[in-house]
Amino acid sequence: MGSGAILRTAGGEPGAPQRFATELARGVVGQIHQHILNVRLDVTIDGENYSVAEVHFHEMAPGPDNPHDNTVCAEETVLAAEKTARRRADPDRARHWKIHNPIFRNGQHPA
Repeated sequence: MGSGAILRTAGGEPGAPQRFATELARGVVGQIHQHILNVRLDVTIDGENYSVAEVHFHEMAPGPDNPHDNTVCAEETVLAAEKTARRRADPDRARHWKIHNPIFRNGQHPA
């Protein structure tokens, strides 16, 4: 039913097919649900000179740079405005985000 979650149970007809739940015990079902998270960060804590980039993974097309057709690449796209940064949930893209501030350094890279 999900890892680390508190199971939400309900009563159900024993043995009856359940479209929106899984029968856990006779007459007890665990409801199917998902969690969608939305986070808003105040990244101006280090000043206003920052950018946010989305990183997602994609497969490379077969060819000289991918002779065994098994290469996955990370693609980084700077998100210039909130309106153009809106996305639909897509677990196949394995997206994550980086916040860059060129004034602050983390080793050789902007923090």
